[in-house]
Amino acid sequence: MARDLHDGAQQKFVTTMINLQLAQSKFESDPQRAKRYLDAAVVQAEAGLAELRDLVTGIHPPILTHLGLRAAVGSLTDAFPIPVALDVTERRLPRVLEDSVYFFVSEALTNVVKHARASRAAVQVAAGDALLTVEVSDDGRGGATRASGGSGLLGLLDRVEALDGELTIVSPPTGGTTLRAVIPLIESR
Repeated sequence: MARDLHDGAQQKFVTTMINLQLAQSKFESDPQRAKRYLDAAVVQAEAGLAELRDLVTGIHPPILTHLGLRAAVGSLTDAFPIPVALDVTERRLPRVLEDSVYFFVSEALTNVVKHARASRAAVQVAAGDALLTVEVSDDGRGGATRASGGSGLLGLLDRVEALDGELTIVSPPTGGTTLRAVIPLIESR
């Protein structure tokens, strides 16, 4: 991982800094050239962020291991740009389920910020005797469907189906979206 960071994302951010410094030095004497340096810096920064996202996908957050799903999901929403109501079971689940639910909630909330234009969201995770139910909802613009969904919705669907679960998307065009995953609760996972 260290080599990937050094050879990939770090180099892109170094190039970004160089382009920003060059733009700064040309800002007054050659504004057109400064703009080209700024444009190049944006492209490099975006590429660096994309590489970092690829590297951290699947990295297990320590708070999930030590304090459980409720604390981990709470940490996701602490700095969230809109209020998020939480109702998350305190029950510890098998690691694969906790991991999957954590990343499901993380991706679903990312979709809320990127696409929904919502003013609030809610996360509910309930563990019954045989089923685990995960619900992420928002009061945003609605209209999300499997057909119109991008890689975010497909990733959520893949994550739930890998656990033999089902994902329901309720997102009327009049507003609001609810993603509801129902997953068999098998303690030996």
